[in-house]
Amino acid sequence: MAAIHDVLIAKALTDAIAVCGPPEDPSRLPHRSEQYWLQTFATPDVTPEQMRGFLASFQHVREKCDYGEAASLVNQLIESRDFDPLSSVECLADALRLVTERRKTQTIAASSLCMFAKPAAKVFVVSDLPSYAARLALWTRSDRASPPLLGVPFHADGWEEDCGTDDYATYAQACDLILDDMRASDAFGKALNRFMDHLDAVPGPMRARDGAPLDFIERRLLEKLMTCEGWYIRYWLETEAHPGKLARTDEGAALSGVVSRRPQDVFPKDIATKFGY
Repeated sequence: MAAIHDVLIAKALTDAIAVCGPPEDPSRLPHRSEQYWLQTFATPDVTPEQMRGFLASFQHVREKCDYGEAASLVNQLIESRDFDPLSSVECLADALRLVTERRKTQTIAASSLCMFAKPAAKVFVVSDLPSYAARLALWTRSDRASPPLLGVPFHADGWEEDCGTDDYATYAQACDLILDDMRASDAFGKALNRFMDHLDAVPGPMRARDGAPLDFIERRLLEKLMTCEGWYIRYWLETEAHPGKLARTDEGAALSGVVSRRPQDVFPKDIATKFGY
């Protein structure tokens, strides 16, 4: 069996290609290609209906929302020239809270909107499954003996109490560490080249590096990989399966020819002794 990390990189590549067709790709309707959203958020004329479609497509806001006010917030974001990922994501999350029914901070929606509205900025999308991978990445780099709090929101210290809110800066730090490691991975590099070959072959804003810098393409592929990793962490924990075991649906998964079969753990640091491999 190929190393599980190779399988996850192959799955991430497949997922990234699947959602990055041409902007007007009809095969994904009623959902839209990520290229459509990058194109839509390139100019400050986002409509309430487009906001509704974006939030529904990514399932970021599952409650009543004033889409007109949300669209106004995003248009202001697009026009803004003073954008700092760490502060701007949290500011938008707090602003979106005021236009949603339950008044909860919308960090997931805000980070995703910032990713597409500001592709040149180092933004990482917060989401449930990638959070598992991000928290484990921080733990593997720490000297803490106790297990990480997988799947709970990030907080100011990155570790302790579950207070129900996210700390975007800590999450982004973990993602940045993982991205640095992946840049040294031959398998990830080959998958990235395959992803870029796909983008070069289809019309859309991701074809041009001025509108979609290499760093943006890397972060889109990384998000798919961290989602796969997070799914497996939760699968191993919930089923009490031996960490490293493939789910039946992935056994014998066909790997892309560009992805090497180099033996490698699921995570960038060997955590065999800590996580029970």
